[in-house]
Amino acid sequence: MKKQQKITVSPSTPTPSINLKSVVQSYSLFFDHLIELIPTKFYLTNDDAESKPWYQGLSRAAKASLKQQSKLNLKLVRRNRLDPENKSSSSTLHLPQQQIN
Repeated sequence: MKKQQKITVSPSTPTPSINLKSVVQSYSLFFDHLIELIPTKFYLTNDDAESKPWYQGLSRAAKASLKQQSKLNLKLVRRNRLDPENKSSSSTLHLPQQQIN
C-alpha cells in the first residue's frame, strides 16, 4: 500500500491589482453600445390599440376583413423585399454605411 501524500497549499500568490471599477465601467459601455445596435422594436413592445385592431371588439366580418388586409400587406412587403430589382432594401451590412454617410 502506498502512503497518502499530504498536499499543502502555500499561501495565495499575490495577483496583480486590477481596478474593478474601471473594468465594470468598460463592460457597461460595451453593453450599452450593443443595445444601441439592436433596433428598439425587438425589445420594446408597442401596446397601441392600432397594433391589434381586429381584437378590439369588432364584429366577425370586420375582424376577418382586417386580417385579410394585413395578410395581403405582408405578402406585398415580402415580395418587395425579395425583389432583386428593388435596390432600396437595405441589408444589415448596408445600414452602418448609410448611417456614416
